[in-house]
Amino acid sequence: MEYPKINSLWKRDPATHKFLFGELSCKEFLFHLDWDVEEKIDGMNIRIYFQAVDGEEGTQGYKFDIKGRTAAANSPKKLEDWIYGKGLEKGLSELGLRNGVLYGEGFGPGIQSGGIYRSDMAFILFDCYTNRWSTREEITQIATALNIDRTPQLGKYSIKEIISKVLSRPKGHYGKCDYTMEGIVARSRPLVRFNNPNADPLMFKLKVKDFEGETAKNYFQLLKSHNVSLDEVIYLSENQ
Repeated sequence: MEYPKINSLWKRDPATHKFLFGELSCKEFLFHLDWDVEEKIDGMNIRIYFQAVDGEEGTQGYKFDIKGRTAAANSPKKLEDWIYGKGLEKGLSELGLRNGVLYGEGFGPGIQSGGIYRSDMAFILFDCYTNRWSTREEITQIATALNIDRTPQLGKYSIKEIISKVLSRPKGHYGKCDYTMEGIVARSRPLVRFNNPNADPLMFKLKVKDFEGETAKNYFQLLKSHNVSLDEVIYLSENQ
């Protein structure tokens, strides 16, 4: 199962790919005040499928299958070796998880801008699906049991606070924290699902680069031309 598409906060112009400020990409965003916000790691999407293998004396181990975001995507051998070397079986058994999918980012040197995070390739967890999507608290428990990192949690924010956070070009929260954050991913709190066949989690993303260069220039020109403040634009987004 591929990970659900994470929409940007606003719709984009099909021709320019620039934000259409004030037009939320999903109307469901209007109905939630609190969002669990995490740092977005710049890596490659990785899925780790796991399945318990039973024997005469109960569970004898696990089978794993590592895939990229799509069936056609390949993951680096160094990354797969790192994952297999973590001994995930022990933690999964302790948690009582028999089958499901671990979703995360493969990151590190050679993957996107991963060299800013650490000196080797690794996997960082951001979600898990068994018979349902895990809560944020459960993701922390799973990562701890598996002895792997999870995406840094930033806290509970409103949409207005999220926009202000990204506009500030904050430093990241992984490793030495000496880099500019790529962006954020926000999930509704409590976690709710879209009304679609897959009951996908309600979430959105916002990147720092969305407010850089011409995009930032156009954004602030938009504010000036309409003689509105940032607060007013955010209000329009939340109350359209």
